[in-house]
Amino acid sequence: MFAYLISFALENPDQHLAAVVNQIQALGNWGRISTGTFVIHTPEDMETVFDMLVKEIGENDHLYVLPVRRPFLGKGPQELDHWLNEILPY
Repeated sequence: MFAYLISFALENPDQHLAAVVNQIQALGNWGRISTGTFVIHTPEDMETVFDMLVKEIGENDHLYVLPVRRPFLGKGPQELDHWLNEILPY
């Protein structure tokens, strides 16, 4: 299993947000950090994740998929922090 940070900025969120979020949720376990930032835990490789998401965004939108590992620092919901500690590799 792999853990990735997915970050996106949509020029027209009304047009693409639901499709992007649905695709992220379909990839595996996920946690939402902010409107356009998620962490996913998935068996898919990084290129597959990117290819699945990039088809859901517009030409002027931005998308990044980055591998993530521990340690990490953050301030957010306690359940998200707990989940990240469970799934992120060192």
